[in-house]
Amino acid sequence: MDSITSKLAEYARSATFDELTSEAVHAAVQRLIDSLGCAVGAHDCEPALIGRRLSSGQTPGRYAGRVLCFGDQLPAEAATFINSAMIRNFDFNDRYPGGHPSDCLGALLALAALRRLTANIFLPV
Repeated sequence: MDSITSKLAEYARSATFDELTSEAVHAAVQRLIDSLGCAVGAHDCEPALIGRRLSSGQTPGRYAGRVLCFGDQLPAEAATFINSAMIRNFDFNDRYPGGHPSDCLGALLALAALRRLTANIFLPV
C-alpha cells in the first residue's frame, strides 16, 4: 500500500462520529435517504432482477451481504451489485456536482445489515 492510501486508510479507521461536523452528518444523511429512496423506487428494475436471478441459490459464504428491499442473503459481491443497480438505476441519487459520493452505499448497506451495525445518523445534530 502506498503512503497516501495508507494515510487515508488510517484516517478513516480512526475517525469517530463525534469528530464529524454537523454539515458532514447532514450531507451523509441526505445521500443515504436519497439512495434508499432510489433503491425502493427501482427495486424491480431489470438490472436488479437479472442480478437476483443470476445469484439465486448461491451460498452467502464467509462474506454474506443482504439485498435491499428483499432481504436475500447472498455473497457480498452479488448483494453489492444488486443494491448498487437499484440505487443507480434512475440516476437520481446524489445532488452533488461532479460525481456520485453514494456509489459505495450498495456495498456498505449489503454488509452492514448482516453485521447488525447501527448508527445514530438520524438523531438531531
